[in-house]
Amino acid sequence: KPIAGETSLDLNHIWNIPDPNDSSQTLYKITLLDWINHSPQKTFEANTQYQLTAKIEAVHPSISLPDPAVSSNEKYFSITTAEQTTYGKTASGSPAITIVFPKTETTITNKFIQLPKTKEGQKPKTSVNDDHFSGVVTWEDENGNLIPGNGLFEANKKYTAKITLTPKLGYTLYGVPQNHFNVSTAESTKNVENSGIVTAKFGEATATTPVKINISGLRTKAYYMPAKTINKTNNTPFESEQITWSATSTLTGSAAFQCGFTSTNPPYDCFFKPNHAYQAEFVLIFPAGYDTTKLQSDSFVVLNANDTQYDPLTKTITAKFPKIIGLPTSVDLIYTIPPPPTSDSSAPPVSLPAPPDTNTAAQLEEQYAYIPANTKMPLGLSTTATDVSLDAFFIGKTEVSYRLWYMIRDWATSFGGYTFESLGRAGNRGTVGAKPTDADQFEPVTTITWRDMIVWLNAYSEYDSLSTVYLTNSNVPVRNAKTIDSGTLIVSETANGYRLPTDAQWEAAARGLGTSPGSITDYISVTDGGTTTYWLKDDYASGAIDKTINSSETKRVAVFGDGKTAIIGSKTPNTNNVYDMTGNVAERTFEKTIRGGHYASSSSDLGVGHGINGDMGGADPRYGFRIAKQ
Repeated sequence: KPIAGETSLDLNHIWNIPDPNDSSQTLYKITLLDWINHSPQKTFEANTQYQLTAKIEAVHPSISLPDPAVSSNEKYFSITTAEQTTYGKTASGSPAITIVFPKTETTITNKFIQLPKTKEGQKPKTSVNDDHFSGVVTWEDENGNLIPGNGLFEANKKYTAKITLTPKLGYTLYGVPQNHFNVSTAESTKNVENSGIVTAKFGEATATTPVKINISGLRTKAYYMPAKTINKTNNTPFESEQITWSATSTLTGSAAFQCGFTSTNPPYDCFFKPNHAYQAEFVLIFPAGYDTTKLQSDSFVVLNANDTQYDPLTKTITAKFPKIIGLPTSVDLIYTIPPPPTSDSSAPPVSLPAPPDTNTAAQLEEQYAYIPANTKMPLGLSTTATDVSLDAFFIGKTEVSYRLWYMIRDWATSFGGYTFESLGRAGNRGTVGAKPTDADQFEPVTTITWRDMIVWLNAYSEYDSLSTVYLTNSNVPVRNAKTIDSGTLIVSETANGYRLPTDAQWEAAARGLGTSPGSITDYISVTDGGTTTYWLKDDYASGAIDKTINSSETKRVAVFGDGKTAIIGSKTPNTNNVYDMTGNVAERTFEKTIRGGHYASSSSDLGVGHGINGDMGGADPRYGFRIAKQ
């Protein structure tokens, strides 16, 4: 086959074709007669088609050739490197073949070779890749010493890269002009004509101060929705272009993502799948004036990922995540259990936590606070203790976000056989049933009924491989919100799944102060079995140190008076480390009571002892809920 840059064979060149079964026997002799559009002993050009004619003779006595006068243009022979082989005859009538070859390779036209600047502590790049070529890179310092494969650049030294390029299929270096290639980060780049040996000389390697920047907000979890972008936080002043997600390992024959019937923009409204591993790739967008010169390939760490690589040239992050092993279980959740209570009444006052950064909503929404067991506590508007039988339990630190609601509802309706009365919305301003946006995904879910909450909690339990709490009178999980009958609803007290808090549980989490009232002077104290516990009176907002008549103190702990909902966990938590027990959205309990007031309430309606009667229906934009767990 003609190859660009090589020399064509001379006339009368002979090929002897052996017997494939006996290489000592020659079957045919082929003699080159003429190059049709070319001359012998001349260089083949790039991107050019060539053809030749050759005389063919049968050498072995057992073989004869057909008469070319009768069989002209028939394809008796095939040359594997040719596009076409035609049987015919010479001017003298001897048997001959005409061979048409495919075009020779195209000269490489791409000229840019991507190599990063030389920086202190950076490992030299040892390979390059392009659509037209690939290449191996070796490095030497200013004294001619080769840098070993595990070596690093040193500050203030000059380095030279020798790049040996290999054309990819269909391309050739023949025809490449002198100094065709360019390494933009080098001071000079040289190559000779028709050559892929490139020399790039770099200036002094810049000294760098290693930096490590954590990127949060990305995680892969079974039936969890992939993040679409990285958003700015107080610690990371950059954001990202749209994230590209891909599966790096899957089950045989399995799709990379689980998409339900509401999926319109995969994979962002689809789910990660069990037994798959994933990779995220995204381009960082830095604010004006941000110094990126010190960023290296290992400057970033994507939390929850196994491996993070940063390309300083393209500003691209590639993060590889571990394989998701089966469905998540309750051990994936974060339970905060305080130390055992003390009966020492001289214990120091409880310090009030600082208001959280709103960017912690993603971390808070699946965290749970531990509430200890109680046998006596105040309930409602009473200022005295009531006998209760309250086992220790966990309660969600925040109200259920619209993001979490939407994710579980979509999974439940697509794959779990669940039916809801209402689609829900983000806070009081979102669109009913719409996909969560970056702006509203951590608003509390509203506009759902008590029945929807019961069914959703069962779905969330199944999603998390827990036993469902709410059963029909046939002892099967409740899956249809439209057919729930509270008269026949069975509550499993032994199930380890998610449930609505009871009135008593809600009050224990909202008004319990533990074994010290802290700086609160007007409180309810309850002594039981030698231990004294302290409780907020009914006219305090949860977490406040003064009564609801003190509007500024109430605003410190509760979202109200602004006519709109807020991101979950955006106010100061109470002493149980629980957020928004009063304000933001009012919360339904299992008894269908509506507790805690909401964003449109007056401050006097935010007391922890207040509540109004509700029912199983009523998809209201003022009402949401939080999760409890035995």
